[in-house]
Amino acid sequence: MARYDDIDTKVLWFATIISCLLLVAVLQGTQALCYYMTNAAEERKLQDREYSSSTGIIGEQKLSLNGYRKVEVSAPLGVDGKPVSDKPVTQLQIPLERAKELLLQEAAARRSAPLGT
Repeated sequence: MARYDDIDTKVLWFATIISCLLLVAVLQGTQALCYYMTNAAEERKLQDREYSSSTGIIGEQKLSLNGYRKVEVSAPLGVDGKPVSDKPVTQLQIPLERAKELLLQEAAARRSAPLGT
């Protein structure tokens, strides 16, 4: 028989279950918030990153491909694998687009030439 000073177990169980569910919801929300903030910080770092050294190198390479210039290269190798001469060879570098045009013209001339010449 229940007395007036007994603990109401139904209310206690209900409060315990609600408290546990509320705690799990708060923990999941905190975890989701931390995950979002971490991803946002990493995304910001990736967007702010600048590859200054590689950007400069690529710019220099593009300029060298689009202009005329003289370049000294090592002497070509002979049949025995040794250089043909001790002096470096000077070559003229032309823009890449001009080289493509010359190559296509040369290929067209070979194609139109009769066989055996």
